[in-house]
Amino acid sequence: NGIILLENSQISIFGKKHTVNETMTLADPIKPEGRLNVSLELPFGTIKAQVLVLATDYDNYAIAYSCRILFGYPMKHAWILTRKQDLEGDDRTKVEALVDAALTDISSKGGPKKSDFWKTSQKYC
Repeated sequence: NGIILLENSQISIFGKKHTVNETMTLADPIKPEGRLNVSLELPFGTIKAQVLVLATDYDNYAIAYSCRILFGYPMKHAWILTRKQDLEGDDRTKVEALVDAALTDISSKGGPKKSDFWKTSQKYC
């Protein structure tokens, strides 16, 4: 039916589990693009946004970007999503080149720069 349901869970440094439920649908099922409508069910309400998949190989990684106005301020997010804790070899080289190219384009239009990002530790995942 074109609906993707996700459950994201994390355990805080205090050992408490937090879960966020997401619903994703194609923004326009007729267009061959990776634009998704996303709804996040948070404790204080539902947040809706669009996420654009900038690149993917469908097996190892996806690079995604979102920009929306929240409480009057632009909120820009980008993710490198992988199936493994660490990208290695050709996949890592390919993703780094794609990210560099995308960020050069996006940052020239006021979007995030590479220095705006930090690596999320996957050590205990």
